[in-house]
Amino acid sequence: MIFEATYKDMKKAMDMMRATLSDSEFKSGNHAVTLEATDNEDVIFYFIDKKNKVEITYKLKEAKMIYEGVATCSLKELLDALKQFSKSKEVILIERDGDELRVDDGVFPESVFFLFDDEDTVIVEEVKREVLFCSDGKTLSGMLNRASLPLKKTEFPSEKLDTQSIYFSSIEDGTAQVVSFSMHQSYYEKREVDASSPFNLILSKPKARALQKLSEGMGQLTFSMSLQDERPAIVLSDDSDTVTIVLKGDYVTDGVIANSMSAVFKGLNEKRPEWAKAMDNSLDKIGKLTVRDNLLFSQDGICLSPSGYPAKIIKDMFKNGFIQDTAVVGEVEPGAVLAIADYSSNAEKIFILSYRNTQGE
Repeated sequence: MIFEATYKDMKKAMDMMRATLSDSEFKSGNHAVTLEATDNEDVIFYFIDKKNKVEITYKLKEAKMIYEGVATCSLKELLDALKQFSKSKEVILIERDGDELRVDDGVFPESVFFLFDDEDTVIVEEVKREVLFCSDGKTLSGMLNRASLPLKKTEFPSEKLDTQSIYFSSIEDGTAQVVSFSMHQSYYEKREVDASSPFNLILSKPKARALQKLSEGMGQLTFSMSLQDERPAIVLSDDSDTVTIVLKGDYVTDGVIANSMSAVFKGLNEKRPEWAKAMDNSLDKIGKLTVRDNLLFSQDGICLSPSGYPAKIIKDMFKNGFIQDTAVVGEVEPGAVLAIADYSSNAEKIFILSYRNTQGE
């Protein structure tokens, strides 16, 4: 097997695979990636994370097949070998030589390391699928990231609990909604999508996190479900079918919890006129918050205080997609429940914080 490819193209493929692993899993060097130069001159990388049930097929965009063949190696070793070529402007040659893999650009010193046994070859089977919707990868990633924030601080260990999940469903008017909640925080977001079929999904915290990381770098993507009942899965693919990602798991739910929660959030719209708009004389203070500060509501508006709503939690939302110029902030229940809402032409986001830090009172 011999092929040429750019550092950027190969690095993007392997970074996507790396994103599914924890630091300790990656550093173990035990996860295999299979490189295939096919007889129709494609160069394809295959990867399976068995623990998280993620399968990735990545066809390099700028590769040139020279001699067909297959090689399987450690994902970590291949990434480490490529690091020394990060500043190279040359095309990198990848060659299998017996039980070794050679990486060379003709300028920097070559890197050679041992391959895995052929029995470790990664085999990814094709999955039949039904398209649910199309979206920009960063948009989907942002939705899932914001919905994951209320789950970050929860101390429940089991992903089976409702409070460790994100509810993701379609709405009749061509939009999709995500809902999540924990003991003291909850989140709702509705956004326009190009929907093809109705869906009601439940994403466990680990699955949502994996989906968020993987979709972030995909550009325009298609979100599908496997049609094979014995192998339920979410399938992500890009427009050119360069990338196909399969996340196995049973994600279908009845939508009752999502609809009940979304009804609660929609009811908050009636309170919007009462809330203070995020203008310079009030919420500009958010940019000055530190972890020691809190937000306190008084007759004079919003102020910084030793007591009040925890600053870090509020800042996290503004760091992850809420915009001060369009946000509305107010108390649903004075001194007890804070709401932050952000409405735009194609999306609405609402975050609820139902406790305060009373230190200093």
